[in-house]
Amino acid sequence: MNRVRLVPSTLMFVLFTLTSALMIQAAPKTFVSAQRGNDANLCDLAGPCRTFARALTQVDVGGEVVVLDSGDYEPFTIGQSVTVQAPAGVYAGITAASGYAVTVRPASTGVVVLRGLTLKGLGGLTGIWFSAGAALHVEDCVISGFSNDGITSSAAGLLFVKDTVVRNCGRDGIGVSSSTGSAKASIDRCRLEKNGDGVTVGGNAKVTVRDSTATGGAGGFVAVTYIAGTTAELNIENCLASNNGYGVHANYSGASGTATIRISNSTVTDNNYGLAVETNGTLLSRQNNIVEGNLFADTYGPIGTFAAK
Repeated sequence: MNRVRLVPSTLMFVLFTLTSALMIQAAPKTFVSAQRGNDANLCDLAGPCRTFARALTQVDVGGEVVVLDSGDYEPFTIGQSVTVQAPAGVYAGITAASGYAVTVRPASTGVVVLRGLTLKGLGGLTGIWFSAGAALHVEDCVISGFSNDGITSSAAGLLFVKDTVVRNCGRDGIGVSSSTGSAKASIDRCRLEKNGDGVTVGGNAKVTVRDSTATGGAGGFVAVTYIAGTTAELNIENCLASNNGYGVHANYSGASGTATIRISNSTVTDNNYGLAVETNGTLLSRQNNIVEGNLFADTYGPIGTFAAK
């Protein structure tokens, strides 16, 4: 008799265990909602989460977290390959009162995509901090008001930024530097407006900027290294630098570091100084640029040249 009574109980336990496992199984796509989200939900379309942090715990590695409706969301940290996106017409605002709005630090092979987000710094240090991972893609984002940088990349990985606006940040709109490894970045069709500097490339980093504007800062496009033995390389193609202290500035300051800029097919105007190179930095022009109308000097320091190949 006892054995007969045990069978239903055992079956119920097994069914409960299987059901629980299915309920916590990660999904290829999870959803967040400012209007009807609840972090007690499973983060599916019928029951979205309220926060990105919860949705990231429920999504597959390499999956997607999708914003369903407009509203304000909380800062979050990404520790895996994933895409976080707000569709066109949906406002996904993330305000940081301190620290970072979004921290990206997956494994060394991790790839992260951030798309369609609006990041605001009301006391926050940095909009996006890319500290680890193979690649970060930032697309169609608006980043403003951070006391340090809009985007900081210190990872020995690849940063891709396109169709993004970074404005009113105290230090750099986009800053790329790595004391270890070699950071690389590609910046396309971006607007860097009234930041400390528009784009700054530091030690052990190589960055290419194309079809972008840097305006209203202390420097527009800057390469600088303060650490001995490091290199900074910045390539500029079809860009505009205007209304800055320095339009394009190569400044080597390390005991044995190097800072090199190459510029082609770009306009540098209405700055205090147009093309400037200091302290044994290197600035090379393809001689197809418009460098006119700068207040104190169109060129400052020895400007070299390079030829098309």
